[in-house]
Amino acid sequence: MHKRRHGDIPSGAHGAQAAPRRRAADITERLRSLEREKRVADALVQVAEQAGAGLALTDVLGRFCRLTVELVPCDRCTIYLWSSRRKAYIPVADCGTPAHVVPRFAEKYYYRGKMFFEEDLRAGKTVRLSRERELSPEEYELIEESEQYDMAIVPLQARGMGLGSMSVGLHQAPGFDATSLTIVHGVARQAAARIDNARLFDRVQKAASIRAGLASLAAALNEQSDPETIARLVCSEAAALLGVSGGLLFLRNQDELVAVGGSGWDADAIRGLRVPLANTGEHVVLQAYERNATVFENKVAASPMAHACFDRRIDLKCVLAIPLVGRSRSIGCLVLGDANRTHRFTKDIADQAILIGPLASSALERAWLFQELVQARDVALAAGRAKSQFLANMSHEIRTPMNGIIGMSDILLETALDEEQRDYASTVRRCAEGLLTVINDILDFSKIEAGRLTVETVGFNLRTVIEEVVEMAAPRAHEKGLELTCDMPPGFPELLRGDPVRLRQVLENLVGNAVKFTEVGDVSLEARASYETPSHVTLRLSVRDTGIGIPAERQAAIFESFTQADGSTTRRYGGTGLGLTICRQLAELMGGKIQVASEPGTGSTFWLELTLEKAPATTEPPPPSATLRGLRVLVVDDNATNRFILLRQLQSWGARPCEARSGAEALEMLHGADDDEPFQLVLLDMHMPDMDGTMTARAIKRDLRFAELPLVLLSSARTQETAAGLRARGFAAALVKPVRRSNLLRALLDVLGERRIDRPVGNGASEAPGPDLGLHVLVAEDNLVNQKVARRMLERWGCRVDVVGDGRQALEAVARVAYDLVLMDVQMPEMDGFDATAAIRRREAPTGRRTPIIAMTAYVMEGDRDRCVEAGMDDYVAKPITAPALLQAVSRWGTRPISPEPSMPSAVPPMS
Repeated sequence: MHKRRHGDIPSGAHGAQAAPRRRAADITERLRSLEREKRVADALVQVAEQAGAGLALTDVLGRFCRLTVELVPCDRCTIYLWSSRRKAYIPVADCGTPAHVVPRFAEKYYYRGKMFFEEDLRAGKTVRLSRERELSPEEYELIEESEQYDMAIVPLQARGMGLGSMSVGLHQAPGFDATSLTIVHGVARQAAARIDNARLFDRVQKAASIRAGLASLAAALNEQSDPETIARLVCSEAAALLGVSGGLLFLRNQDELVAVGGSGWDADAIRGLRVPLANTGEHVVLQAYERNATVFENKVAASPMAHACFDRRIDLKCVLAIPLVGRSRSIGCLVLGDANRTHRFTKDIADQAILIGPLASSALERAWLFQELVQARDVALAAGRAKSQFLANMSHEIRTPMNGIIGMSDILLETALDEEQRDYASTVRRCAEGLLTVINDILDFSKIEAGRLTVETVGFNLRTVIEEVVEMAAPRAHEKGLELTCDMPPGFPELLRGDPVRLRQVLENLVGNAVKFTEVGDVSLEARASYETPSHVTLRLSVRDTGIGIPAERQAAIFESFTQADGSTTRRYGGTGLGLTICRQLAELMGGKIQVASEPGTGSTFWLELTLEKAPATTEPPPPSATLRGLRVLVVDDNATNRFILLRQLQSWGARPCEARSGAEALEMLHGADDDEPFQLVLLDMHMPDMDGTMTARAIKRDLRFAELPLVLLSSARTQETAAGLRARGFAAALVKPVRRSNLLRALLDVLGERRIDRPVGNGASEAPGPDLGLHVLVAEDNLVNQKVARRMLERWGCRVDVVGDGRQALEAVARVAYDLVLMDVQMPEMDGFDATAAIRRREAPTGRRTPIIAMTAYVMEGDRDRCVEAGMDDYVAKPITAPALLQAVSRWGTRPISPEPSMPSAVPPMS
């Protein structure tokens, strides 16, 4: 057993003294490590702040390398980044490594397939090589090649992805301690975060740039309609967005893809490119087309498609193919490529670039659709022109003989005919008018279909329009024994602004239908104001009849084209089935609407609702005549509507009317009247049951007390009697029903001895002979029948008439004779009416004279009126010419001062 010597220190004492020293040394070492780590942390913060100030990524990584060399400390530090294009680790920053070592080291060890430590790096493990440890042959070779004593290769990772590596090394011993490696790992984490952030920011910037470019491209494509222009635009803009040499756009043409445009290469080379669809599998264009997915090849020379890709003049190092998918199938492919560099494309770029495909596809399909629409429009316009020309020609060819039929029928009816002959002539006249209505309906419908029917806004008198409509329908209604009435209350707004021609056309159709489909009873046209302001009025113009009625289930269909209430009405009543269609569309053009209420067997009511502007009154209306104020008038009529209308009109003038429903009741009221307040005038209807107007008048006149009582006859038929003949029958005057308000007032004042209203032509107290115009008129017309019609009508009105057969003869005749008026046919041989009128105006210009020229035209299409005005004509009458229309035009221009400029009256209906 060992004995302790004197002076020996106990073994436990040695341990007790060594432990504090070791703890002190550990603490000191730990403090030094913490200091180093703090310095590293402070330095990393400083680098991060500098990086945030806008330093480039390579500059920031260089600072990380210098920081590592200074703080570890170590002799060298190199940062490598993984390149997916080159499939290798590329040195991007270094500090302390000899210049000849970095590329040699990277070439030998950092390309894929040459790194024995690649799996460790990808797994996130640090590779440590030191001469102080046993090394494998590969490790020993690596440390020898790098000329280092100790080295560590630390992976750079962020979000689980390998970004690269950071290599640090020492030339001599001692090797890296734990603190050194901790510092290296800390710097590596910061560097990886910075690299990841920089790449994310770069990716976002590129994506934003591409999206902005795509938005600009979309806007530019919206303005293009040519496929080749679209192809060039897409290729040039897409190549600029991705920074490559150019682009090519292929479209399918049967069994191959054909280049239709591109940018960056010779146009002839582009147009010659063809890719057969049979060559599947190798060609990148076909892969993208068949898969409907983006496909890229970063090294064309090394791929199977190297010799089957493009023309020699289009040499590409890398290619990105984007499919073009239309609404129902693939239509082609967009190819972007670079002629200078390989590995330009990545999955991120492909994902962003795929958005170019839908833009190009939609633009191309829109261009094709536009071309189809243009072709369809051209075909439609050509068809429309042909249709319009056909309608114009047919209208002219039909109206020219109809002018002779209607004109000669009118002339024939004015001659001495027996009852049977007059019936034949009247039948011919009615049939001609029916045919003319059919022609006008078809022409109006075709213009509405083409959208070429327009409305105008002019001042007009609503009462005049309504009364004219009723007057026109009166003969047909009276032939059928129908009562036709017109009810427009006194004080109703009459002066309005709108289209009187189209309004008249609608009302004429509604009233004409009412008369056509009514066999017994009455037809009335009523005007009411639904709503009124100081500047506008909403009209409700109703046409009521007691006709056959319309079933409820057919009421909507009657406004459709070529439709009547049922098939039997088409056979029984005839017509085109277009009238109500035209009325509805005209009403809508004027801003109104048409509706119907009907019950089979009871009758129908059609009404037009229309808001019109009030027109300012040019003159104040004359005050009611003192002659009528307080006048006791007896109205005798079996029709309640007629009595109501007449009573209201008389009351509006201050008269005191009473009504009787029959001749017998009228006699009772006359005999029963007080001697102090006798009746002073009687309005007597002609057609009444039991005792008609003539019988009632005879019974009244038998009583000597009523010998001087004025009787005014109201008849549905125009009387041919003279004033003397009427007086012999006991009547002071006769009026044709329906009676115009103005005509009734004038007749009453005439009968009572106060003539304050000028007598208009027609509808007078008795039929006056034709007017004596005393004009010298030239008729230029090539059709012999039309010459006869015009000559006979004008001669009846006291005119001297010369006739020529064409425009050239008319020009010569006007040069010889100073005619009061010229009737000019539009279509004539040698020189038509337009050219002849223009020539006349040129000759008259130096003299200051202007001969009124009225066109006689069978052309009724849109633009014909404008042509008349442009040629210098003053007015026109549409063929077939009727006596009232011709008399109105001749009277308008032959009896008023000649103005230096033409003013085609707006009240004359347009060619329709």
